[in-house]
Amino acid sequence: MEQAPDPQPEEADREADPVTEAAAGEQRRAELLAKVREANKWSAGRPV
Repeated sequence: MEQAPDPQPEEADREADPVTEAAAGEQRRAELLAKVREANKWSAGRPV
């Protein structure tokens, strides 16, 4: 995939960064939530 050079790369970066960071944060949150749920399932069946 070839991209044309951005005429205003600084502006594009400023606009794209928050979206990218938010998406990465959501992805990380989803992964951690899945791990916690898996751990809860595993520990729920064990006698305490």
